[in-house]
Amino acid sequence: MSLDLGRTNIEGRELLEITTRMPSLSYLDLTRCQNLAEQGIVDALKVSSLQAVNLSHTNISASGIEEIRKAKPSLVIEGG
Repeated sequence: MSLDLGRTNIEGRELLEITTRMPSLSYLDLTRCQNLAEQGIVDALKVSSLQAVNLSHTNISASGIEEIRKAKPSLVIEGG
C-alpha cells in the first residue's frame, strides 16, 4: 500500500501515528511537507515497515538521512 502525503501540513506526531498503525504501508510520499521537523521524520521512519519513501523538499539534512539509513538500511530514500 502507498500513501501520498505530499504538500500536506502533517506534523511529526501524526506521521509517527501513521507509520506505527499502518504495517502494510510500503511507500510514503512526503514531498514538500514543510511542517515536518527532521526529528519527526527520523522517528517515524525508524519504526516503520516502509520499503521506500520520498523526502524531496523536506526539512531533513544529510545527517538525518544517514541516521535513517543506519536504522533502516533496506529503505529506499528518494529525494534525500
